[in-house]
Amino acid sequence: ESWRDGYRDMATDWFVGRNPGWNTDITDLSSADYREFLLSRRFQSLWERGFRAFFLDTLDSYQGIDQAKLDWQAQEQGLVALVRDLKARYPDADLLLNRGFPAIPHIKELVHGVVVESLFRAWNPRTGEYYSVSADDRKWLVKELVKARDEYDLTVYSIDYLPANQREAAHQTARQIAALGISPWVTVPEHD
Repeated sequence: ESWRDGYRDMATDWFVGRNPGWNTDITDLSSADYREFLLSRRFQSLWERGFRAFFLDTLDSYQGIDQAKLDWQAQEQGLVALVRDLKARYPDADLLLNRGFPAIPHIKELVHGVVVESLFRAWNPRTGEYYSVSADDRKWLVKELVKARDEYDLTVYSIDYLPANQREAAHQTARQIAALGISPWVTVPEHD
């Protein structure tokens, strides 16, 4: 996100695409220089301010770029390297991943848990509309979360979205998520 601290100090070749849904840049995790920038500029600053847990958001953003234009395997390897280096520098840090499923088998012992967004209910940032997640998408996400929970012994969460005035629907959605053995958080897009 261009408003974040250090954005203007980033090398242009670290940017590999855009996520139009969130109006954000997609960065190159395969770049050792970019990973060092994250570690020394972003994480070090947060650590010095007292943060001891980090939420690594939207770790599959690179999948929004065609594989013919971007080496997904190199991105996954870069993600693994980033998490390993982060834990080497800050062994007491708790890490929570938002997605990043291909990397999880390689870093499972280093992370606390895995989050997905929109297991049952979603929000589209471009249109501002809430919608129901398709059964096929939900089935795939549940399979990945169950694997992370049962095979890798990770805590799993889902963040689902509903308008604040739909409290009963939010409670029902939370019950559906919890029935799957997944910790629910049903909120609005601002997460407040």
